[in-house]
Amino acid sequence: EELWSLSKLGWLSLHDNSFDGALVDGIGNLVKLEGLELQGNEFDGSIPRSIGNLSNLRVLDMSQNNLIGGVPQQITSLESLTELYLQQNLFIGEVPTDVCNLMENEGLRKFWTDCGVVCSCCDRCF
Repeated sequence: EELWSLSKLGWLSLHDNSFDGALVDGIGNLVKLEGLELQGNEFDGSIPRSIGNLSNLRVLDMSQNNLIGGVPQQITSLESLTELYLQQNLFIGEVPTDVCNLMENEGLRKFWTDCGVVCSCCDRCF
Protein backbone atom coordinates (compact mmCIF):
# COMPACT_ATOMS: atom_id res chain seq x y z
CA GLU A 1 0.00 0.00 0.00
CA GLU A 2 2.80 2.44 0.83
CA LEU A 3 4.53 1.66 -2.45
CA TRP A 4 1.59 3.00 -4.43
CA SER A 5 1.82 6.38 -2.62
CA LEU A 6 5.30 7.12 -4.02
CA SER A 7 3.95 9.43 -6.70
CA LYS A 8 7.40 10.92 -7.50
CA LEU A 9 9.04 7.54 -8.14
CA GLY A 10 10.77 7.53 -11.54
CA TRP A 11 11.67 3.86 -12.07
CA LEU A 12 10.44 0.69 -10.36
CA SER A 13 12.34 -2.53 -10.92
CA LEU A 14 10.98 -5.56 -9.06
CA HIS A 15 12.01 -8.24 -11.55
CA ASP A 16 12.87 -11.83 -10.63
CA ASN A 17 11.70 -11.70 -7.02
CA SER A 18 8.97 -14.37 -6.94
CA PHE A 19 6.35 -11.77 -5.97
CA ASP A 20 2.82 -13.07 -6.40
CA GLY A 21 -0.77 -11.94 -6.22
CA ALA A 22 -2.75 -9.52 -8.32
CA LEU A 23 -1.50 -6.13 -9.43
CA VAL A 24 -3.66 -3.46 -7.82
CA ASP A 25 -5.17 -0.26 -9.22
CA GLY A 26 -2.84 1.71 -6.95
CA ILE A 27 -0.16 1.16 -9.57
CA GLY A 28 -1.80 4.00 -11.48
CA ASN A 29 -0.77 6.44 -8.73
CA LEU A 30 2.88 6.21 -9.79
CA VAL A 31 2.36 8.94 -12.37
CA LYS A 32 6.04 9.95 -12.69
CA LEU A 33 7.22 6.44 -13.59
CA GLU A 34 9.32 6.15 -16.74
CA GLY A 35 10.10 2.47 -16.25
CA LEU A 36 8.15 -0.37 -14.70
CA GLU A 37 9.91 -3.75 -14.65
CA LEU A 38 7.85 -6.52 -13.08
CA GLN A 39 9.10 -9.45 -15.19
CA GLY A 40 10.00 -12.84 -13.81
CA ASN A 41 7.58 -12.91 -10.89
CA GLU A 42 4.35 -14.77 -10.26
CA PHE A 43 1.85 -11.94 -10.55
CA ASP A 44 -1.61 -13.09 -11.60
CA GLY A 45 -4.91 -11.51 -12.50
CA SER A 46 -5.28 -8.90 -15.20
CA ILE A 47 -3.35 -5.72 -15.93
CA PRO A 48 -5.09 -2.96 -13.96
CA ARG A 49 -6.89 -0.39 -16.09
CA SER A 50 -5.17 2.32 -14.04
CA ILE A 51 -1.99 1.49 -15.99
CA GLY A 52 -3.25 4.12 -18.43
CA ASN A 53 -2.49 6.84 -15.85
CA LEU A 54 1.26 6.31 -16.30
CA SER A 55 1.65 8.81 -19.12
CA ASN A 56 5.44 9.18 -18.66
CA LEU A 57 6.10 5.44 -18.96
CA ARG A 58 8.74 4.58 -21.56
CA VAL A 59 9.43 0.94 -20.63
CA LEU A 60 6.80 -1.53 -19.41
CA ASP A 61 7.93 -5.11 -18.80
CA MET A 62 5.37 -7.48 -17.33
CA SER A 63 6.73 -10.59 -19.05
CA GLN A 64 7.14 -14.00 -17.42
CA ASN A 65 4.26 -13.80 -14.96
CA ASN A 66 0.83 -15.45 -14.80
CA LEU A 67 -1.22 -12.49 -16.00
CA ILE A 68 -4.53 -13.31 -17.67
CA GLY A 69 -7.18 -11.67 -19.79
CA GLY A 70 -6.54 -9.30 -22.61
CA VAL A 71 -4.24 -6.38 -23.19
CA PRO A 72 -6.25 -3.46 -21.80
CA GLN A 73 -7.25 -0.59 -24.06
CA GLN A 74 -5.73 1.82 -21.50
CA ILE A 75 -2.22 0.83 -22.67
CA THR A 76 -2.94 2.85 -25.79
CA SER A 77 -2.86 6.07 -23.75
CA LEU A 78 0.83 5.49 -22.93
CA GLU A 79 2.13 7.71 -25.72
CA SER A 80 5.67 7.90 -24.29
CA LEU A 81 6.03 4.11 -24.39
CA THR A 82 9.00 2.85 -26.42
CA GLU A 83 9.23 -0.75 -25.16
CA LEU A 84 6.38 -3.09 -24.19
CA TYR A 85 7.07 -6.66 -23.06
CA LEU A 86 4.06 -8.84 -22.22
CA GLN A 87 5.27 -12.27 -23.37
CA GLN A 88 5.15 -15.49 -21.37
CA ASN A 89 1.87 -14.79 -19.62
CA LEU A 90 -1.59 -16.24 -20.16
CA PHE A 91 -3.13 -13.47 -22.27
CA ILE A 92 -5.93 -14.16 -24.74
CA GLY A 93 -7.85 -12.19 -27.29
CA GLU A 94 -6.77 -9.44 -29.60
CA VAL A 95 -4.37 -6.59 -28.94
CA PRO A 96 -6.21 -3.26 -29.31
CA THR A 97 -5.46 -1.80 -32.74
CA ASP A 98 -4.53 1.50 -31.12
CA VAL A 99 -1.45 -0.21 -29.67
CA CYS A 100 -0.35 -0.76 -33.26
CA ASN A 101 -0.93 2.95 -33.88
CA LEU A 102 1.69 3.66 -31.20
CA MET A 103 4.13 1.70 -33.37
CA GLU A 104 3.12 3.45 -36.57
CA ASN A 105 3.80 6.81 -34.93
CA GLU A 106 7.35 5.53 -34.29
CA GLY A 107 7.09 5.87 -30.54
CA LEU A 108 6.73 2.22 -29.61
CA ARG A 109 9.81 0.46 -31.01
CA LYS A 110 9.53 -2.99 -29.35
CA PHE A 111 6.38 -4.97 -28.60
CA TRP A 112 6.63 -8.60 -27.54
CA THR A 113 3.66 -10.71 -26.45
CA ASP A 114 2.31 -14.25 -26.21
CA CYS A 115 1.84 -16.05 -29.53
CA GLY A 116 -1.73 -16.93 -28.51
CA VAL A 117 -2.71 -13.27 -28.71
CA VAL A 118 -3.90 -11.89 -32.03
CA CYS A 119 -1.55 -9.05 -32.86
CA SER A 120 -0.84 -7.61 -36.28
CA CYS A 121 2.07 -5.39 -35.19
CA CYS A 122 3.98 -7.36 -32.52
CA ASP A 123 7.72 -7.64 -33.07
CA ARG A 124 8.03 -11.07 -31.47
CA CYS A 125 5.84 -13.62 -29.78
CA PHE A 126 6.80 -16.41 -27.41
